[in-house]
Amino acid sequence: MGDSLGAFEIKSVLGVDPPCYVRKVDSRGNWGAPEDEPSERLNTAMTKVFGDEWESFSIYEVADPADLSRVAVGMNSRRDSLIEKIFLLGFEKSELGHLSVVETPGDTKCAHANDCHREVRPGDPDALEAVVSTMMEDGRNVGTLTKGMMRDAVAAAETDGCAATGAAECVCTAK
Repeated sequence: MGDSLGAFEIKSVLGVDPPCYVRKVDSRGNWGAPEDEPSERLNTAMTKVFGDEWESFSIYEVADPADLSRVAVGMNSRRDSLIEKIFLLGFEKSELGHLSVVETPGDTKCAHANDCHREVRPGDPDALEAVVSTMMEDGRNVGTLTKGMMRDAVAAAETDGCAATGAAECVCTAK
């Protein structure tokens, strides 16, 4: 799957080591800016990235560039265009290790992306807030998958027969 996906190297895009988890965010500003006052930034992220979903929220587990690109195509399969820019927040697996992470079916048009879907159930908002605070202290930022990157991801998905690109039946499968 996708030999031309070098731009999807997880460490360079998300700032975390694979395997890891990713969550789509609406904009880079939803994570706040490093120069913001720490409590204001934390409040911005908790409100705009998680909102009322702190009790349970979706993430995707990705291990390599092919996973990341296919999850991105799957996410965009529910948007106006497959090549829309995507903003992602990366989580080290260890950062969510003390929270409940459960395999659940995704609802994208890509079987591979759906297989990578997980649900996090933090238990209480303080547990999630502690994770977010640590990520910010460590300098974590939102990663961007540009339209150009998404064109490459869509081309690889088309070659592989992904339903997100219009194939009759998705033949994608996660490892």
